[in-house]
Amino acid sequence: MTPILRARLNWLHRWTALVAGWIVFAIFFTGTLSLFDIELTRWMQPESTEILPEQPLSDQALEHAMQILRDDERQGKPSAFLSLPSARDPLLHIFRYDGHALIGPVLDPHDGHFIATRQTEGGAFFFNFHYTLRLPSPWGEYLVALTTLFLSLLILSGVLLHLARLIPDYFTLRLQAATPRRLLDLHVLTGTAMLPFHIMITWTGLFLLGNIAFPLVALEATPAPPAVVEHHHLPTFPLAPLVHKTERLTGNTVTYILFSPKHISIYSLHPDSLSIHETPTTFDSVTGQAVAPPPPDRMERAEALFTGLHMAHTMGPVLRWLWFLGGLAATVMVASGLVFHTARQRASARQPTSPRLERLNAGIMSGLVFASLAYLWANRLLPYEWEDRSMLEITTVFVLWGSTVLLAFGLPRPVLWTVPLTLTALAGLGLPLLDLLTGPSHLWRHSLFLSVDAVCALTGLAALSGALWMRPRT
Repeated sequence: MTPILRARLNWLHRWTALVAGWIVFAIFFTGTLSLFDIELTRWMQPESTEILPEQPLSDQALEHAMQILRDDERQGKPSAFLSLPSARDPLLHIFRYDGHALIGPVLDPHDGHFIATRQTEGGAFFFNFHYTLRLPSPWGEYLVALTTLFLSLLILSGVLLHLARLIPDYFTLRLQAATPRRLLDLHVLTGTAMLPFHIMITWTGLFLLGNIAFPLVALEATPAPPAVVEHHHLPTFPLAPLVHKTERLTGNTVTYILFSPKHISIYSLHPDSLSIHETPTTFDSVTGQAVAPPPPDRMERAEALFTGLHMAHTMGPVLRWLWFLGGLAATVMVASGLVFHTARQRASARQPTSPRLERLNAGIMSGLVFASLAYLWANRLLPYEWEDRSMLEITTVFVLWGSTVLLAFGLPRPVLWTVPLTLTALAGLGLPLLDLLTGPSHLWRHSLFLSVDAVCALTGLAALSGALWMRPRT
């Protein structure tokens, strides 16, 4: 590679990161958490933990849920759909889309009675933030699509810059070197070690946002959330026979059921699959007779595969954890690259760094991790009976995130990273203790709660290590 080409690639890589880096960090971080959005929601509704995954759905519970929907329809409530029990979520849900997340009552799959759970968006908050940044639609989706285009340029320019050293960079991490060198090693290592994942997750994301990122090509985007359908006309006949028939035809357990004026669409996704095949078994909503759907075309099959690869919704736990590690590597890659830029400029007498840029790095990135842990704290500490407590949980995230950014502008530079990372460490390490003190006594018998608390504690340890690693060296 010629020196001129390398200089141009360096310029492209640096300025693309400065323009989009913080948003890319937020997208990767919340996207990583959203891989376990269902599990996080269950953790944030501990009242439902008495329902075990092996408890089957009864016809009585399904009919009770249908009666609730019929009563809601008579009252003019918005459309809803049923989410049936699965290995990841053993509960029966009635879901409506509120503009940000799917919310609704939780039912016991054995008899259909209401389970009184605390009001929360749960893990759906991270899933929604991942592709909308919590901005009004469609502006959030536009910004995420544009940022994903910048990310593709970042990956391409980064690969070209380090192409000659891809293999050696797998084994290079000089922990005792100066801060800029350590950060660059970490940035390159996390980039090269999971490079196939970074490329896959970026381009599948672009595909899912295709009609926004590439309007002239007019690729079809991911379908709207299932609750955004026409006003339903619910069947008067029992639904259970149709569910059983679908399971016999497909060989898979039914996952959710949508209602439209003419049809009942019963979806059964294939478990442990890379692809989300969402071709429903369709029935007439008046007669209950099966309606043959058109076979999926190539574009629909491609979209099913790309959606499955990106969201990991139907993957088994081993692959989902692998995707989780890939997301963590991507998050660290972006964070270390942004911090490396300011550290290198600070070490250079010819290129003094902007103090505002360094403070924004500390406030935005450490603040988002701290605020996300605080979201879980708020779930346990806010009174159970408060109205709009789910919005108060979300408000906690943005208030503490913004406060951390403001704090970064008031701290002396030697402790710029130490203070917010120490707060993050305390929040992560303290969460298992909080869960033990405030949750029901049987919580820690569930591997789900042990897993969430363990990940939070590991996050706290990582933040503590980061605080020590980023302290000034004499």
